Amino acid sequence: MQLGAWLFHKIDIRQQIMFGASLFCAGIYFAQFMKTYAEFILCYCILSGIGMGVFWVLPVECAWSYFPNHRAPVAGSIFSWMGISTIFWSWITKNTVNPNGVPGSIIMPNATEI
Repeated sequence: MQLGAWLFHKIDIRQQIMFGASLFCAGIYFAQFMKTYAEFILCYCILSGIGMGVFWVLPVECAWSYFPNHRAPVAGSIFSWMGISTIFWSWITKNTVNPNGVPGSIIMPNATEI
């Protein structure tokens, strides 16, 4: 998030969104090809986390420019709604992908290698 706050005043917002979204998507995409757990963590958590942090702070910075005297309530409400939306969208995704609640049936043949 600190990188996102620093970049906010250095580059255009559209470039920052593209940079953060590219890192985020690349981390998720390349994580599927990793063979070890450490490689997976590097791609999925580190690369995607940096990408998310780059554009996570943009709504707060933009709102602070409109409400400079109310920075704490603005930041608190934005971060609260971001957390609530995560819970809400995870419920929607679960019910969209598996509406009947059927348990998974994929069996991994070499589960001990993970």
